[in-house]
Amino acid sequence: MRDKRDLDQTDLRLLQLLSENARRPYSDLADAVGLSAPAVSDRIDRLEDQGVIRQFTIDIDRRKLQQRTPVMIVFEVHPTHSEALYDSLCSLSGVEHVFKQYDGTIVVYGNAPEQNLRKWLEAEIDLDNVTALDFELVEMYQWVQDLDETEFALPCPVCENTVKSDGITATVGGRTLAFCCPSCRGKYEQEFEERNNNANEN
Repeated sequence: MRDKRDLDQTDLRLLQLLSENARRPYSDLADAVGLSAPAVSDRIDRLEDQGVIRQFTIDIDRRKLQQRTPVMIVFEVHPTHSEALYDSLCSLSGVEHVFKQYDGTIVVYGNAPEQNLRKWLEAEIDLDNVTALDFELVEMYQWVQDLDETEFALPCPVCENTVKSDGITATVGGRTLAFCCPSCRGKYEQEFEERNNNANEN
């Protein structure tokens, strides 16, 4: 298991680049963040180990593969039965996204292979514990993978305030860090130097 250190500015830039194009070669990523390709590979492996990156995937429009009906389905079910239904829906053919709420309600987006939507569900799903079922046909949808700037806000490692767009970055001890102001950067660099000096003296 790799070191589970906090994310730094370089990690966040890699995530942004990968969210735009998950097939981007390591050499291109390395050029963009100023590292070697092996260093980028190590960082991405660590992000996977930490669960920040869960998987690399593709967005398939199943309507282009065969005749299907895009639909949103809302299941109302008692919370004690919602987990079993959630697991069943996750494995149902044609289902793309499943959302389970705390009150037991489950919302599904999928592409039904049958015109009779209830028949499609009943073929593989036990609906006995479902108290209400609502279908809505979907006209258009867009799966947005891009991450906006607000999702990349880092806490300052000195004062823990959120680093805004006017923050500054510095590389200290081989790590690129974001600071909210020059004062915090100076304080961090001073403490880092003092720790290193103390370690060398011991």
